[in-house]
Amino acid sequence: MMRSIFFAGGLALGLSFVTAGASAADITKGQCVDANTYGQTLRREGKLTAAKGQFQICNDAKCPEIVRADCTQRMDEVETAFPSILFDVKDSAGGDISAVKVMIDGQLVAEKMDGMPVRVDPGSHEFKFEVVGEKALIRTFVLKEGEKLRRERILFVGDAKPVPPAPPPVVPAAPAKAEGSKMADIQRFGGLGLAGAGIVAMGVGAFYGIKAAGKASDQQDNCKSVTDCRNYPQAISDHDGAEVWGRFSTIGFIAGSILLVGGAVLFFTAPKSESSGALKKVLPIAQAASTGWAF
Repeated sequence: MMRSIFFAGGLALGLSFVTAGASAADITKGQCVDANTYGQTLRREGKLTAAKGQFQICNDAKCPEIVRADCTQRMDEVETAFPSILFDVKDSAGGDISAVKVMIDGQLVAEKMDGMPVRVDPGSHEFKFEVVGEKALIRTFVLKEGEKLRRERILFVGDAKPVPPAPPPVVPAAPAKAEGSKMADIQRFGGLGLAGAGIVAMGVGAFYGIKAAGKASDQQDNCKSVTDCRNYPQAISDHDGAEVWGRFSTIGFIAGSILLVGGAVLFFTAPKSESSGALKKVLPIAQAASTGWAF
């Protein structure tokens, strides 16, 4: 029941698109292509429910066969990408609770739990659980694309006694001076290693960015517009390739930036020590490297 109620609202938008497409007996080739294009845009934005509705429009029998085949494939990909989450609601004694009202992003989707997973668009969603006589619980979960049957336990503790605070942690004795110097050296070398990995990752990102740009250029050559598309299948292949390489490029730049910043933070926040030999070894290497780059 929970799953069917949730889909009643989520699929309303998609069904409205399908109804509009089905009722138009004279759907044109341009409308088919536009639905396919808009569906891909919604797919990239993570709006899978709305994207599915667009692909159902261009899957109409009156659409060109090549467009219809592409829409069918993309609709299957959307179905695979939908994440789902399964809730296990318990009371303080560990028993199952079925009489639970569930709201997702402020919308009521179920009056009770039926053991079925909930399918939603990827991203962050606020889930609210209400049980008679209990304080409502609000949880936020970030669902990833393609994540299936994620299990989450929701625990209503009732009027259970508060857990006594944990005893204060034992503060360890300050390490010896030599040990502190050794840890500072390790932190500096770790920072340099992270920064180096970040530079490599950014280089990989730049490489994939060049490949993505090349695919995008090929797409424009094969299909300049809806009315001037001499090789539509190849244009679609180039479009998908540009998306894939573009994602790799973005991941490379993001990972490289994080590693580079993390390495800099580790290096520059390491405790200073006049007796530290690591810094004396690193400085000549850094000077030599900078000389080589300048040269």
